[in-house]
Amino acid sequence: MNRNLINWLIILVGAGFAVALMAEEDRVVEEPISMDAPPPEPACFSVRDINNFKPISNQFLLIEGRRDNRYLLTLGRACFGIRSADNIAISNHTDRVCANSQAKVTYARFGEVEECMINQIETVADRETAEIIAERRRNQN
Repeated sequence: MNRNLINWLIILVGAGFAVALMAEEDRVVEEPISMDAPPPEPACFSVRDINNFKPISNQFLLIEGRRDNRYLLTLGRACFGIRSADNIAISNHTDRVCANSQAKVTYARFGEVEECMINQIETVADRETAEIIAERRRNQN
């Protein structure tokens, strides 16, 4: 399988870490989506393992890591403009990011730097599963 390589840069931030990512174009997948997808499991990841990001909405972000690991991040609030962000940074006081680690996503919107806290991190199988979970949560609220 031929994959587009993306550039990523690890930036040391004080005593912590951040990773800046450049978005990769979305791929069309023509597989059926099960509406009965199993609930995702809580997870943690290292910022060093991130290969790509894909915003699902203003409050949900898909992170793609090594070995085809994917994580759905639920952000603490609606982060307007993140869907059109070309680059983001995920920062924390260590390189390991978990839901309770006070990690945040930083991105630029109209020249202004915006930050959103990460409330929840879950392992997901693919983008379609992440989209189903995000849609169900939006409909519950």
